[in-house]
Amino acid sequence: MNKRIRIGKKQANTGVMDFSYLLDAPAGKHGFITERDGHFYFEDGTRGKMTTPPVR
Repeated sequence: MNKRIRIGKKQANTGVMDFSYLLDAPAGKHGFITERDGHFYFEDGTRGKMTTPPVR
């Protein structure tokens, strides 16, 4: 069972866990982030959401 696997050189090797489509690129296009009324907001008024794992 010697099967050859062909990998295209033009396509990036992203893997199974590729979540890059969820990112809002390019980085910094909304400006710096600030805090108002207990929420995060970017300079352009877009509300920022931060997700982190639980820290103990």
